[in-house]
Amino acid sequence: MVATAYDGAGRIQQVNNAATATRYGEVSEYAEHGAIKTLKLGGPNTGTEVMQETWAFNNRLQPTETRLRAAGSAQNLLSLQYFYCASQAASCTNNNGNMRSQSIGYDAVGGEAAAFTISQAYGYDKLNRLTTFTEGATSETNNYDSWGNRWATSSGLLVDNLTPNNAGWFNQTNDNRMFGVGYDAVGRAEQVRQGVLRKDSLERRSRL
Repeated sequence: MVATAYDGAGRIQQVNNAATATRYGEVSEYAEHGAIKTLKLGGPNTGTEVMQETWAFNNRLQPTETRLRAAGSAQNLLSLQYFYCASQAASCTNNNGNMRSQSIGYDAVGGEAAAFTISQAYGYDKLNRLTTFTEGATSETNNYDSWGNRWATSSGLLVDNLTPNNAGWFNQTNDNRMFGVGYDAVGRAEQVRQGVLRKDSLERRSRL
């Protein structure tokens, strides 16, 4: 059983094993807007702090960085940096909340022989829908029709044959349904290519 403790502001402060009081996690710092800023993670048996996650935010309260480190270490097991402006600028006049790019990396620590960093970039249309993704030589481009149907073309990515890759997948002149997909009387997909969709008693998709 898990027990949760709260601080004076009603925010979660600790999550413990109710029987042994072993500490699983402790929020040691919150940001001004209520988001977690520092989270200490305890070991499953002893509760001793073994890792720490930290978050940083800009003056618009948007997350700009997430780091995971071993307790007491200055080396990153994981480092994520988020950018909302072109060329990874810290600020701009057209920051609308869409993440334009991010940096993913870690230091040479533990079993990693060398540090690693890679960047991803994203593009959006006027409706804030994702249009482009790039990571080195890997890329994907999303297109949308007037009904909101999406198809994608990619380079360097493994794509399954159920992902639409052109506008011809959709019957845009009749019922706006996908060709090659079977539907029941009320318009729910029952068959996709060679796969049959199964639903449980609550009409939730349970198997393909």
